[in-house]
Amino acid sequence: GKGIFIDHQVLIEPKVVLGNYTQILYGSMIGHHSIVGENCVFQRQCMLMGTNIVGNNCYFSPSVKALKERAEFGANTWIQEGIYIRRGTLENEIVSLNSGNQSRVQSVDSMNIKE
Repeated sequence: GKGIFIDHQVLIEPKVVLGNYTQILYGSMIGHHSIVGENCVFQRQCMLMGTNIVGNNCYFSPSVKALKERAEFGANTWIQEGIYIRRGTLENEIVSLNSGNQSRVQSVDSMNIKE
């Protein structure tokens, strides 16, 4: 894609497709065979496991860990800082510790999975 920004110390595994104007910041990792839409942002220290699909205009706040392979993240998803998420998201979903759908979401400093 065009207008992509990839910061230093970023790991992008093989067969990843990045949409136009996507930004991947310091220390992040994008897993193999993932498809990332246009105008997405992966803030510092994010992790996206392999074979995921990320829609357009998604925002992964610092230290977000998307730990499920073969998940889909709907367009316009926003994920709060420090969230470990073990599922995909719906279009326009905001994922936070205060949101309505906390299934398979936990904070970075919590070891309990909320089901």
